[in-house]
Amino acid sequence: MQIKKLGVDSLFIFVLVFFISLVFISQDSKGQIVSGQMLEQLWEANEITQESYVDSLGEIFQGSYISKYIRRQIYNGSMLGKLGYPIGEQSKYMPHTFGLKYRVPDYPKIEHQKKDYSSKAFNDYQQFIKKLNQGGSYSSELNLDQRPILQVMRDASIHYPEYVDYMWNDIPDVSHVGRRRLSRRAVEKRISTFIPDTSSTRPSLEQIIIEKSPWEFGGKENIQLSQGYLENWTKGGESNVALSSDLRLNINFTKGKHSWENKITHKIGVISTESESGRFNDDLVEIDTKYGLQSSKKWYYSFLYNIKTQIFKGYDNSDKEHENPISGFLAPAYMSFAVGMDYKPSNKFTLLLSPLTSRLTIVKDTATIDQTRYGIDANKKANVLNGLSVVNSFSYKVSKEINITSKIDIFYQYLNDDGENQKQVDWELIMDMRINQFLSTRLLGNLRYFTTESDKVQIRENFNIAFQYHF
Repeated sequence: MQIKKLGVDSLFIFVLVFFISLVFISQDSKGQIVSGQMLEQLWEANEITQESYVDSLGEIFQGSYISKYIRRQIYNGSMLGKLGYPIGEQSKYMPHTFGLKYRVPDYPKIEHQKKDYSSKAFNDYQQFIKKLNQGGSYSSELNLDQRPILQVMRDASIHYPEYVDYMWNDIPDVSHVGRRRLSRRAVEKRISTFIPDTSSTRPSLEQIIIEKSPWEFGGKENIQLSQGYLENWTKGGESNVALSSDLRLNINFTKGKHSWENKITHKIGVISTESESGRFNDDLVEIDTKYGLQSSKKWYYSFLYNIKTQIFKGYDNSDKEHENPISGFLAPAYMSFAVGMDYKPSNKFTLLLSPLTSRLTIVKDTATIDQTRYGIDANKKANVLNGLSVVNSFSYKVSKEINITSKIDIFYQYLNDDGENQKQVDWELIMDMRINQFLSTRLLGNLRYFTTESDKVQIRENFNIAFQYHF
């Protein structure tokens, strides 16, 4: 009985000592585990190297079997994958030779991770790639803030190398391949392998054709001023001031074979001398309209209507008191109707040949104005002449600064029962010599020969400085 009792006591003491030992061992192991967890956190934060990590493990486990086993497994390479370094056979890039910056996680997961990247950086990067693909100049785009984009690309190349086709360092220099230097043509050919040819799809500006209006408006205004001063001038003469205006408007319509030209001319001039305070020396209102139907490239079937008159009353030079007017509004008025062929090789030249022309002279106020001065019978207010006419007008630019404009209207009466054929010639010639954009010198000559008015040739000439404006 004592032997058995002794065996039970010994067994009890052995078990008690065993549990006490386990308590001390567990306390020591707990400290080692805590230290190991802290070391693992440093390892995950990339703050220690591989060598420091292994040495720290040895110090924690103090030469225990676990420490020796881990050391042996690490140096043999069997635990490199578990510690964050994949086995060399798993990747051709051998990332275990990289620094800790390029360590790959144990089990990478392909998933979308939302990060606060700048949308502007993404848009700029897309524009950069678009210009690169189009072969345009993109050197100025390299200064864009693309740090978030570069971070994404760097993370993708590190974590997922199997999705990377080319690395920048693996791309050879375009201008050199081995020891042989490429020519310009070879360089362009090699560049085309990296940059796609988008010349056929490159957007281009499309020409927008705006339909031209058939109406055309234009005009020109000339304001002319002349002045002369005399005092104690023994040869005679008197001081004078003259102001005149010459307004010409054009309204034209052209569509298909139809052409309609309209011209309005208004002239007014006032002169003041010492002996006479002011009088009109020029007064004209003229309306000219011509319709043409194109028959060939330069010829038109045409109809012409023209009317000339004045606005203010006119007086003879001897009538100082202005009591007996010799002209006025519609007194006289000259009307012309012509049908013929119009030759127009350009918009600067026109020649109308009319075998059928009627000229009508009217004096509206025969009570105060003598109509016989204009070839009208004493008991009539109008006179009609039938015949042929030639009307020509052209504009010729002698030089950049000199332009000549001419208009001549010739009429000959051949249908007359009395046998006396009347003739009318009205020719106006203008030479403009440009000084600057608004100023010019103008030489104007006007020749009139109307047998219904006088047997003499009437001539008028003016030379002055003009303010000129085109619209």
